[in-house]
Amino acid sequence: MAVHIYSLSGLVHPERADVNVSLAEARLSDPPPDMAGALRFSIIKSQISASYSSEVPVASADSLRIWVESAIRGIVDTLGFTNGCGYDVEITQFFDLTSGAHLVFGVQDPVISSLKVFERLDVMDVVKLHGVPASVYLQHCFADLREAIRSPLDSGFFCYRALESLVQYYRQTHQLKTKTDAWAMLRDQTHSTEEDCRRIERAAQPVRHGQPRRYEPTERAEIMHLTWRIVESFVANAVKANAAES
Repeated sequence: MAVHIYSLSGLVHPERADVNVSLAEARLSDPPPDMAGALRFSIIKSQISASYSSEVPVASADSLRIWVESAIRGIVDTLGFTNGCGYDVEITQFFDLTSGAHLVFGVQDPVISSLKVFERLDVMDVVKLHGVPASVYLQHCFADLREAIRSPLDSGFFCYRALESLVQYYRQTHQLKTKTDAWAMLRDQTHSTEEDCRRIERAAQPVRHGQPRRYEPTERAEIMHLTWRIVESFVANAVKANAAES
C-alpha cells in the first residue's frame, strides 16, 4: 500500500525565545480515522519542520495543520511549564510530497471570516467600547474568541467562556441575583434562544471539566457561528448605546 508523506513547517512564538527540540515523535490526541499516521518533527531556533506519513490520504491540508499544530503545541507547552515561558505554535506551510501541492496557510479562520462581521460593525466604533463600563468584560470575551480561532480543538470551551463574560457583565451592572437571570437577560438582549446557549454549553462541558473531546468540522462551525452571532448582537447594542451617550 502506498504511503502518503506530507511536510509542514512553522514557528514557535515568540521567535526570540530560541526554542530547540531534537527530532521527536508526537502523538495526535484522539484523532479522526484519517489522522492515524506518524508525525515526526524538530525545532531549531524556534523554526518547526515536521513530516507526517500515513497509508490514508488526509482529508484536507487545514485539518492536518490543526492536528499537527495541537500535537507539537503539547510538546512545546511542556517546555513552557518547565521554563516558565508562554510559548505558542503556528504551522504556516504544507507540502504534499506525493502530489507536489504546496500551500501557505492564511491568517483568517474561514468559518468566521465568511460571516463578514466587518460589513455590519465598524471596527473603530467597536474600539471605542474600550472606554465604556462593558470594556473589561468585552476584553475577556474577545480574548476567548481569539483562542477559539487559534485552538480549534478547544473552540467549544472558549466560545462558552466568551459568553460567560457577557453574562457576568449583565449580572454585575444590573445587580442580578443569579446567573440564571443574567443568562436570560443576555438571551433577551441578543435575540438568542436558550437552546442556542445550551448547544454551546454542551460543546464546552467536557473540556471545562478536564476531559478532551474532538469536534467534527461541521459541529465546530455551528458552535462558532452561534457564538459570533450572539457576541455581534451584544456589541451592536453597546455601539448604539455608546453613540447615543456621546
